[in-house]
Amino acid sequence: MSQLRQPYLHSRILIVDDNLANIALLEAILEDAGYDRVESESDPRQVLPRHQRQAFDLILLDIRMPYLDGYGVMQLLQQHQGEEDYLPVLVLTAQNDNETRLKALEYGARDFVTKPFEPYEVLLRIHNQLEVRALYRERQRQNTRLEELVVERTGQLLERKRRLAYMASHDPVTALPNRTAFIDHLDTLLTTPDCPPYRLFLLSLEGHRRLDALEGYDFGERILRELGLRLQDVVELRDGFVAYWGGAEFIVVLPEMVCQQLHWLEDVLCRPLYIRNYELLLIARAGSVRLPEDGNLSATLLRRAALALSFCPTGSRFTCQNYQPKQEAFVAERQSLESELRHALERDELELFYQPKVDLRHGCIVGAEALLRWRHPERGLVPPGQFVSLAEETGMIDAIGLWAIRRAIDDAHAWEIACGQSLNIAVNVSARQLDLARANGRSLAEEVASILQDSRFPATQLELEITESAIMQDVDYALRELQQLRELGVTLAVDDFGTGYSSLAYLQKLTVNTIKIDRAFIHGMSDSPDACAIVRSILALGRELGLTVVAEGIEHQSDLEVLNQLACDIGQGYLFSRPLPRDAFFEHLQQHALRLVET
Repeated sequence: MSQLRQPYLHSRILIVDDNLANIALLEAILEDAGYDRVESESDPRQVLPRHQRQAFDLILLDIRMPYLDGYGVMQLLQQHQGEEDYLPVLVLTAQNDNETRLKALEYGARDFVTKPFEPYEVLLRIHNQLEVRALYRERQRQNTRLEELVVERTGQLLERKRRLAYMASHDPVTALPNRTAFIDHLDTLLTTPDCPPYRLFLLSLEGHRRLDALEGYDFGERILRELGLRLQDVVELRDGFVAYWGGAEFIVVLPEMVCQQLHWLEDVLCRPLYIRNYELLLIARAGSVRLPEDGNLSATLLRRAALALSFCPTGSRFTCQNYQPKQEAFVAERQSLESELRHALERDELELFYQPKVDLRHGCIVGAEALLRWRHPERGLVPPGQFVSLAEETGMIDAIGLWAIRRAIDDAHAWEIACGQSLNIAVNVSARQLDLARANGRSLAEEVASILQDSRFPATQLELEITESAIMQDVDYALRELQQLRELGVTLAVDDFGTGYSSLAYLQKLTVNTIKIDRAFIHGMSDSPDACAIVRSILALGRELGLTVVAEGIEHQSDLEVLNQLACDIGQGYLFSRPLPRDAFFEHLQQHALRLVET
C-alpha cells in the first residue's frame, strides 16, 4: 500500500463486530498497513458513547449483531451527528443481496467491506473513505475560513461605513456635527408634531485672523476646537444642539425657554482663550431666528439667520440681532438699487448739485461744493444716503468719484465762459476711493493730474474734500497722496472737522488749505455755549495754522451772526441756498454779483 498517504495512518478507526475473530483479523490488517490508532468494540450499544467521548474518523460496522444491529447503530450516530459532521461508516457484511446494501446506504453507510476480508480491498476502501473525509474536512475548514473572512470583511465594511457616516456628518477639526447633520436635526425638529418653540443662533467670530496668519492654520484650528468644546458643554447642558457651520461660524439651536438671558453664551464666546502664550479676546456676533415662528423650512430659517447676522451692530464684543421681516425688504431693495446703480453712469442718470460757499464778511459767493445725486427714471431723485454707501461697498465709487471730478470741472468751465469769471469748485473724495486706487495699483493724484491735463482746468480752482477718518485709516499713505495733490496745485480741505480723530499731531503734517467745521457744531450754536466754544477754538486753530475755515450747515440767522462775531471766513448752508441742480445753480449765480476773494 505504497499509495497510502502518511496523514491517514494516524486516523482514529473503530471496528464494531460481535465476532472477535473478525475484529482481530481487521486489526492485524490495519496495524500491518501502519494504522496506529485502531480500536474495537463488540457491544454495539457502546459505539455512540465512545464516539461522543472522542470522535472517530472512520467506523467499520457489522450489520448483524445482538442487542443492536448495524442499522440501529447508524441511526443513533445520525441522530446525534451535527449537520457539518462527516463520519464515514463502512459496513462489514457477508450479505451480497441488493436489499441489504440499499438499506445500509439508506441508514448512512458510505461503502461496504465484504466477508471474508480481502486485505488489499479493505485497505483501499478505508483509504478512499479517509481521503473523502479529509477532503470534506478541508472544505469545511475553507468554508469556515471564508465565513470568518466574510464576517471580518463585513465588520470592516460596517466600521468603514460608520467612519464614513461620521466623517460625512462631523467636522474633522472641531469634531462637532457639520452643517449637513445640523440641517437634518433642524428638519427633525420642524417635522415633530407639537414641537415647542426653539431659537436658532448663527454665530460669527472675529479678532483672530492676524494671529492665524502669524502662527499658521493649525493655530486657527486650535481656536475653533477650543470654542467648539466650550459651546458643546453649555449647549448640550441646556438640551440644545451645536454644529460647526464653516469658516469662523458655529450654529446653535436651543429651547426658547433657555434663551431669555444670553449672558452665558456671551461668556462662552468672549471669555479669554489661552493658546501658545497668547491671550485672545474674540468678538462674537449672532443672528437669531425663532422656529417655527420665523419659518417652517430649514433653508428659510438658515437664510434669515444669516440675514439677521448681517444686521448685527458693531461696537461691543458680543451683539445679537433678531430676524425682522423688514430686513429682507431692505436687502431686496438694496440689491435692486445696486443692480440699477451699476448702469446709472452709462445711462447718464447721475448728476451733480451745487451748494454755494459764501464769504461771510462780504456776502459774495466764492465757490461751490459739488454734491452727487442720482435721478432715477422711476424712483425719482434718490437721496445720496441711499446710494453713496452702496457705491463704496461695491467699489463703484471709484468710477463715480472720478466722473464727479470731471463733471464738476466741465460745469465750472461752462460757468466761467458764461459769466466771464472763474469759480472754485469743491468735490468730495471718499476714503474708499483711496483704497481702491491703491488696490488697483493706481494713484488718485495721478488720476486727478490726468483729468486736469485733459480739461486744462486750473488746478488751483479745484478743491478736494476728504474726511478726517479717511486720512487716519492709513496716515502715511494719505500724506503721500495729499502731498502729490498739493504739488499739482489742487486745494485740499478736511471735511467734517471735529467729528473724527481731530489729531492735532497729524493736522500739522497735512498739506491742507481748508478745514470745514461739521454742521453738528454749527446748528443751534447760538444757544449752546459749548458748541460756540468749540467753534471758536477751531477758528483760532485755523488762523494759527494759516488755514481757511468753512462753517457747514448754516440754517439760522442767529448762528450766522455768531459766526460773523467769531470772524469765520466762509459759510455754506440752507440759509444761503440749498444744493441746486446745474442749471438752477447757474441761474442763482447770474442773480448775484460774483466777486472772487483770495482765500
